[in-house]
Amino acid sequence: MESFENRDLQCANEVSEMARLGKFNIEFAVYGSAVQESDGKVYYYATENNDKLYREIVKADTEERYFMPVIIRRKRIKIPADLKDAYLTDFKYTTLKFMKDEYEECISLMAPFFSTEANNESLPLLLEVKDQVEGYFDDTRLQLFWGLVMMAKKSKILSLTEFRELKRWYIDVRSQMASDPIYIGNINRIFYGFVYQDCKGFHCVGGAQLDDVIEKHRQYLMQNYLVAPILCKHIVVSQSFEMSRAFKNFKEWLLEAESIPYMKLIYDLQMMKGVIDNQHLEQVARQIDYSTYALKAVRYYQSIWNFR
Repeated sequence: MESFENRDLQCANEVSEMARLGKFNIEFAVYGSAVQESDGKVYYYATENNDKLYREIVKADTEERYFMPVIIRRKRIKIPADLKDAYLTDFKYTTLKFMKDEYEECISLMAPFFSTEANNESLPLLLEVKDQVEGYFDDTRLQLFWGLVMMAKKSKILSLTEFRELKRWYIDVRSQMASDPIYIGNINRIFYGFVYQDCKGFHCVGGAQLDDVIEKHRQYLMQNYLVAPILCKHIVVSQSFEMSRAFKNFKEWLLEAESIPYMKLIYDLQMMKGVIDNQHLEQVARQIDYSTYALKAVRYYQSIWNFR
């Protein structure tokens, strides 16, 4: 037995030494975006922490700041372990330079669209839904309402003044619910997901990784599907084997929440008259069609803005 233990220890030491000398491939993944900050300037970000970056983008979206869709750059390379941090820093720097080359002209050309003031086409519908939600203090109803508000704001069919008023009301209701009990078990998860409709019917997408769900949400929007907002639900289970059943229940809850009547509201918002001239936006697309990521950014905003 001792000889086997010594052999295992020797193998472990050899593997560790090979890793130190760079005999194995190491995969690097860097996530990047360009985000308008509160001072009005655009800053470029590159990080290996994708969850943090996506949450910053969600925050920017809520705070009326624009952003470029997240890009992901991956690279596998043999490198000594003690040079890993230095290489990651260099990879982040090259990603920042890459994004600036890709996005700088695009952001300049898109600026007039970003600054175009929204109309208030969606306000009657949103106020009607607000009346239906008010007084219930129900998390699901509030998420559904806020999803419509954010969609209308992104589509530029809700003015900033009215958006801020609805946001104040939403935050006030949420603060009144702060004392609601929170259930904690052995295993706690937050699942994220949304419903979309294609020619085959309604489908739901979900998972525990917010960044993955956001990316899929963007992809389906850009394929011109009818896509509902992302919802979340806190899940508590006692044992790990219960998680699969909990996720199945989550998807059933999602389909029930974002049901046909709610998807009809999504459709009604999409059909409302917007303020963006799509012909001018297409001109921008033709000007930057040499840049893959910049063109994707234009296509993303085309998928969420309502047109004249």
